[in-house]
Amino acid sequence: YVSGQMKESTVVNISMDGVVTPVTWKVKYLYDGDCPMCASLKNVLERQDNGRELIKFINIADPNYDPTSHMGIAYEQAM
Repeated sequence: YVSGQMKESTVVNISMDGVVTPVTWKVKYLYDGDCPMCASLKNVLERQDNGRELIKFINIADPNYDPTSHMGIAYEQAM
């Protein structure tokens, strides 16, 4: 507590080359970009987010998807 209010932490992303950037999203959403229903839900969530970028969308079907960057969740586990 700081003056009776909770202190917010700053979450950062550290890239492989050591660049530190603040994280602006509040929710990370893993979705299967090859699944029409998943893509439809992603589109609904994007509209609801309204450009605020509070949701970070991660396509687990992307060939460059790296489970180590997402709490070790592999494609098979996410499905």
